[in-house]
Amino acid sequence: MNFDEEISRSLKELFSSRSEPENTEVVKMTMEEKRQYLREKLDLLNTVHTFEVGDIVQYKPGLKNKKGDGPFIVTELLESPTFDKESPSGNCYFMEPLDIKLGEINDGDFVEYHYDSRRFEPVEKS
Repeated sequence: MNFDEEISRSLKELFSSRSEPENTEVVKMTMEEKRQYLREKLDLLNTVHTFEVGDIVQYKPGLKNKKGDGPFIVTELLESPTFDKESPSGNCYFMEPLDIKLGEINDGDFVEYHYDSRRFEPVEKS
């Protein structure tokens, strides 16, 4: 097994162990459980991490809002965020502060996208 295959296998194992309630579980929550869940996700969104180019990151649990499962590598930190002004105001991407560029492997190719860094956390080193 080559180095890339070993890293890929290790990262898949790491990510497969993460657990989040399925959408059906959230639907079955009581109103108080939903309130608590929302508060927890807001706290998580507002937990700030300082990233550097080259860091390996992943979505924080329950905060994934775009395609791509990761892991991701930080390729650029934007000095000023870019805002998606093209999406309709009812869209979750409208005015989202895109302040970080992340790369990932998509169908064997390295691709980069802009993201909101608040949705990400460092991957713990093993």
